[in-house]
Amino acid sequence: QARLTVTRSACGQLVGCVRPPSSMRDPPSTGPESDKPNPIGVGLRRMSRELEQLKRRMNPPEPVPRPNRIGIPRGFYYYEYPRLFETFFAGLGIEIVVSGRTTRRTVECASRVSEAEHCLPNKLFDAHVSELLDRVDTVFVPRILSMLRGHNECPKLGALPDAVRADVAHRTPVLTVDLNEDDQPLRETLVMLGKMLGSKKAVVERAAEDALAAMEAARAHRGRPRKKGSLNLLLIGHP
Repeated sequence: QARLTVTRSACGQLVGCVRPPSSMRDPPSTGPESDKPNPIGVGLRRMSRELEQLKRRMNPPEPVPRPNRIGIPRGFYYYEYPRLFETFFAGLGIEIVVSGRTTRRTVECASRVSEAEHCLPNKLFDAHVSELLDRVDTVFVPRILSMLRGHNECPKLGALPDAVRADVAHRTPVLTVDLNEDDQPLRETLVMLGKMLGSKKAVVERAAEDALAAMEAARAHRGRPRKKGSLNLLLIGHP
């Protein structure tokens, strides 16, 4: 059987390791049976998820200074979770500032402030962050690990808050939280974020419910058929 080992690191954090026995290393199979889920892999994935849940209970997120005004860059998560975070922060009594729409000026700013090896969407995100720096106390940049159960996001999205701190934000604080829908429901992520900001439990839970409802309404509106003759554009960056 696979073994789960949980220990504490030198700094007191709970860490763990799922260690499968060598007998689990099955040779690759072919034919119809190869399309079936590997029960061993499913079991290891479940154990890994349970370990992450245990770590969150044993190592709750540390409180962060409560900002008066939070900036939300108009990119990446802004479109995947429409109205979610604006509604949530507003429900906590925090003023929200969203960067403007992308223009030629945004693209020119991106070429100045962003890392050369970033894809175009990432460069534009950095430009939106830069636009907010003089207007807010804190910029919200989540660590995007999974926005769909069973799928992982681009590795650059996992390092997004770190890259923003190093390359763009500089002296402006960056508020972050892990967005990992493969491991934690979105509502739990919002509740954890509210606790980090020091809001009361009842206020946080109400803000989370309102935010999720606003997101679903925005997604339903976005999914309506477009008017005949409207122009649709798809922007793709390099992998």
